[in-house]
Amino acid sequence: MLLPITATPPAAETLVYELPQMEVMRIARSGKTRLWVVLSEVNVDVIDGSYYLEPNCKITDLSPLVFKEIFQLFTLNYSRIKKVRRYD
Repeated sequence: MLLPITATPPAAETLVYELPQMEVMRIARSGKTRLWVVLSEVNVDVIDGSYYLEPNCKITDLSPLVFKEIFQLFTLNYSRIKKVRRYD
């Protein structure tokens, strides 16, 4: 499952996790100061053969603590998260 990271402020009803400022600085996304991980809709794909990932795109490594917080939020809300299948 791929969880998008966006610099666009989310709508109120969108389930997101705002990355802590230190994490934003660590992953250095084009000088953005606020980033959100979108959890309301995720992409299900096979990364090795994905036609949807941009060539040479970066798949971000999050710190273990932040990953754990996102994972907990994801699992608590799993039943209401829309899963978009991106493979045949």
